[in-house]
Amino acid sequence: MTKKEHKQAKALLKEFVIQRDWYKCVKCGSTKKGLHLCHIYPEGEYERLKYEPDNVFLACYHCHLQWWHKNPIEAYKWYISHFSPYRRQKLNKLVKNYGKCKKPNFQEIKALCAKKTK
Repeated sequence: MTKKEHKQAKALLKEFVIQRDWYKCVKCGSTKKGLHLCHIYPEGEYERLKYEPDNVFLACYHCHLQWWHKNPIEAYKWYISHFSPYRRQKLNKLVKNYGKCKKPNFQEIKALCAKKTK
């Protein structure tokens, strides 16, 4: 993907996640401006899951940077108790088969986000 397509894909994903997560931080419920996309499996380590909607949730600045990244054990326990078993299983399956995952494709991301935001 080109830089422009990465930027557009991230914007599409954020639009989808904002709608899915009801325009608020899923941990504290904050609706302040500057909500972040927070990756369950880090985008640097799992680049092919970077645009996977189930790997992302909406978090405010504090919950994303001061809690999620600085308290991984507590964050993991919260993740287990707040995300559906179906979503966790789907992500675990993607991680186990990570080597077989396709690289992000802009057209697929665009189609997926468009389909899910309808």
